[in-house]
Amino acid sequence: MSADKTQCFPMTDDADDSLKVELLDKDDPTKGAKLTYNSFKVADYERSVEITAKCDPSQTTPKFEYVDEVYTPSPQSSHYKFSITSSNACPNVGPGPKPSENLPLGQLGVGGLIIILSLLVLVSYFIIGTIVLKFKFKREGTDIIPNYGFWKSLPGLIVDGPLLFVDLIKRRSQYGEIV
Repeated sequence: MSADKTQCFPMTDDADDSLKVELLDKDDPTKGAKLTYNSFKVADYERSVEITAKCDPSQTTPKFEYVDEVYTPSPQSSHYKFSITSSNACPNVGPGPKPSENLPLGQLGVGGLIIILSLLVLVSYFIIGTIVLKFKFKREGTDIIPNYGFWKSLPGLIVDGPLLFVDLIKRRSQYGEIV
């Protein structure tokens, strides 16, 4: 805010690299993190912000405090420092789901389970079918692939499906005359 409190200035630009996050102690993430917003220049005045988020499990209501402002007269710049202490700054304590919380299958979910089971059934189908055709029915070559004719024609059927749909929408399809 300007000295006369009539104007507000942005603290950062919209660039993706304007925010830098680092742990206060790389060996102990429970101590918190430091967020630094890179400099932003408005009317030849440069500003930057540093927010230290400290972990305190007993602090259920976040405590936000102004720490310091480092002013440099030439070139004009200010570096603002703030601190926030909260239980939400602690790992696996803040809001939002934890890896296995409120999800029926952890992070996998029901859709992931259906896809994995479908792939498992498909692979089992090919393995068991190949074993049965090779050893019980003594087949060789492409004859050991279960339902080989279907799998060979599947790409053409996949193409024909949308083409039939398009023909039905355009109402171009007509029955041929039987002679």
